[in-house]
Amino acid sequence: MTERGEGVIEVSKREQKGSRAARALRKKGLLPCNFYGKKVKNITGIVEERKFLEIAQRVEPSYLFLLKSTVSELNGKLALVKEVQRSAVKNKLLHIDFQVVEKGEEVSVTVPLHFTGEAVGVKAQGGVLTVSAHELEVSCPADKIPEFIEVDITNLEIGDSISAKDINLPEGVELEGEEDEVIVSVTAPTVEKAPAVEETAEAEEGEEKKEAEAEKKEEK
Repeated sequence: MTERGEGVIEVSKREQKGSRAARALRKKGLLPCNFYGKKVKNITGIVEERKFLEIAQRVEPSYLFLLKSTVSELNGKLALVKEVQRSAVKNKLLHIDFQVVEKGEEVSVTVPLHFTGEAVGVKAQGGVLTVSAHELEVSCPADKIPEFIEVDITNLEIGDSISAKDINLPEGVELEGEEDEVIVSVTAPTVEKAPAVEETAEAEEGEEKKEAEAEKKEEK
């Protein structure tokens, strides 16, 4: 488990609202945003798309941003990205919702899973590894969000699986999703059945008949 740092992002106050104003902002490379939290009323703001993407494209979705702003209610606060709206056709960023949180505040987040080791059921027994989930829903203090959670699959044999409840979570992190959700498993390989002897004989007989008919046509 690794805890992440905080990427600084500058937030400007949004003076004008409405779809026309939002389109004008996006043409300038600016993204309309909403900020909300337990101690923050809904505040509209603006961030630079380029600077946001510089951080967002290299970190996990549960990354904490440190806000730098002339808006006193936001300056120095931590925020999580809760929702990103994109255009349907070009998939361009349109709007971002941030949840403003305090250090130590309990938050619900989705954390990616990193699988380590090589399952003995695959390496030595010829089994097939199936990963059913790549992330886990957890709750923890905002300043203790793990960057990822490791899942060791080394000892998995054919027929074994790891459920959400089996994963060792870091201190202060609690599972929020289904305990019995299967995360990863090893199953026996599928073996194709050989065709029955009778079926093979019938197929060969059919081929012989076709060849005989073809020879008769050539003789004519």
